[in-house]
Amino acid sequence: MKRALLLLVLVVVSILPGLASAQAQPITPVFAVNPHTLPAGNGGTVLVSVRSSTSGPLTPAGASAADQFTFTFDATPNGIAVTGVDANVRLHTGAASTLVPADFQVITTATTVSIRYAQNVQKTLAAGDTLSLHVTLQPLVGGPFGAAVMYTSALHNPISQVTGDTLAFVDFATGPAGPAGPAGPAGAQGAPGPAGATGPAGAQGPAGPAGAQGPAGPAGAQGPAGPAGAQGPAGAAGAVGPAGAQGAVGPAGAAGPAGPRGLAGANGANGANGQSVVGSSEPPGANCPNGGVKYVSVSGTNYVCNGTGAGTVGPPGPVGPEGDAGAPGADGTPGAAGTPGSPGAPGTPGGPGTAGTQGPAGPKGSDGSCAVSRTAAPSSGVAPFLLAACAAAFARRRRARRTPDGAAAMVGPGAVG
Repeated sequence: MKRALLLLVLVVVSILPGLASAQAQPITPVFAVNPHTLPAGNGGTVLVSVRSSTSGPLTPAGASAADQFTFTFDATPNGIAVTGVDANVRLHTGAASTLVPADFQVITTATTVSIRYAQNVQKTLAAGDTLSLHVTLQPLVGGPFGAAVMYTSALHNPISQVTGDTLAFVDFATGPAGPAGPAGPAGAQGAPGPAGATGPAGAQGPAGPAGAQGPAGPAGAQGPAGPAGAQGPAGAAGAVGPAGAQGAVGPAGAAGPAGPRGLAGANGANGANGQSVVGSSEPPGANCPNGGVKYVSVSGTNYVCNGTGAGTVGPPGPVGPEGDAGAPGADGTPGAAGTPGSPGAPGTPGGPGTAGTQGPAGPKGSDGSCAVSRTAAPSSGVAPFLLAACAAAFARRRRARRTPDGAAAMVGPGAVG
């Protein structure tokens, strides 16, 4: 039983391809070119299309002859040339169709346009499916004329056409003018045009009303000094002005000439004795290895040592500190007297001094006498002085003798105890 079923399946499989081939209908292509009227001398773009009126398979590209639909335009001297074509086929198919533009290849020459099925698998071109292209045609002559169009399909016959096999290039309008379209959007602002030529000057217009006072302008620069004017007449004498303020004290005047030389001043007191520098020979030893000289002064003891040989003279040493003041020198010649100073202010009167103690009584002197040398010259003035002194001494002696306790006495000629 199983063997019988298997044999039946094999027979069915072997006859299915033949049944499918017998049931498949051929494609009936319908060619069209629109529009079939173009302006003479310029040409234009037309839409070429192939529509299948029946459903049928497209022969794969691997077959001996693939499906290809060709439009051939008249190439005679009064013909036309193909100058442009779409790169891809436009499809108008049903929803169940699996065809895509990439399934087809566009092939062109100077006078032909072909649409070729380029897939290696079989697909169906259903009834009503349309293949189309935009083709730009250029007439080879300038005037109006007609040109033939031929349609071929290598695998499908018969073929049909809906627009005839002639294109007309005419020198008149090919249709009524359509209604005006809506206004387009405003274009972008164009670039400024070149400046126009300057027009002629217009006539002088009437004077306008006076404008408002404008703001003051900035001060101008100082102008150059003008020339000196002529001397004017003398004016009337003015009134005496008020007294001016006290002026500032003027600068000190120059020193006056030196005054006459003053008297010599008294000698000052002697100062303390100073210590002289005492020098002595210093034998070779710890202080001077080669001997030298020792100097003793108020500032201390110093040594000047002998060198070991005649060396080069060294640079001068630094200045030593200032030594102590030496003993006062002898009085110099009195200098010239300075300019007398201004008198000083009077000093405050001193108070009365204290009374001194009574001194001891002196020894009694011998009776004095007044005598005038007879040899004195009368005009010397000494004799009157001596006479007056003797008279005064005599009077005091008499008063002393009247003192009860004898405390006072005249001693010697003119002496006062």
